[in-house]
Amino acid sequence: IYGPSQPRMMGVNQRPKSPDGKTILPLHNHGVTIMSIGLMLK
Repeated sequence: IYGPSQPRMMGVNQRPKSPDGKTILPLHNHGVTIMSIGLMLK
């Protein structure tokens, strides 16, 4: 899925975590792994 509304379509409203400041852990919802630039820009 591509588009700026990807987080809204998947019901995700949190930001991805970065445990070491270098890597970003993707979010998971409805059995789907989610990563979007929009999640990091909010």
